[in-house]
Amino acid sequence: MVVLAVAIALMIPSALPDWATVVGVVLLVVGIAGTLVTIARHNGGLVTSASGSGLGGLGPRASMAVCVAVGALLSFMGVIPGTHMIVTGDVSLLHGYHYANVAPADVPALATGEGLAMVGLGASALIFMIGIGGQSALRPASRWAKVLMVAGGVLFAASIAAMLLLIVHFNGSLMGA
Repeated sequence: MVVLAVAIALMIPSALPDWATVVGVVLLVVGIAGTLVTIARHNGGLVTSASGSGLGGLGPRASMAVCVAVGALLSFMGVIPGTHMIVTGDVSLLHGYHYANVAPADVPALATGEGLAMVGLGASALIFMIGIGGQSALRPASRWAKVLMVAGGVLFAASIAAMLLLIVHFNGSLMGA
């Protein structure tokens, strides 16, 4: 959590040099990954339950159905706005300070990049939740569930990093000052 606080502190102030924002993004991704790994290491997994009991006492099939449904709903929060940004070339779904200094000719490229990263966030939620469903329903957790959780986590981290770095690249800084 300290790493996350330092990451945010490096990303926000515009008085710091540009490299501080990049270091902040890297620390943010490392901090999130470290937090998740620590939880899994000390808890035996990100989501744990008694053998075969599934989520909240649900059976394995019901647990998987709940996880897929939640993953699908969460994925829409990234896929829908991301697709909108890609199709329209409109970046107005971002905070105004994220594109305040972007040259008009670069707005479509920023919209496409940010849109793809948002679609990646949405896909990561679905992939990760399917992995959680597999892990919560089966003990010990199957290899495919673990692979999906890692893949979802990696895609999530890469998407967040891409979103932040694209803003810095096109805007000059994360906060546009």
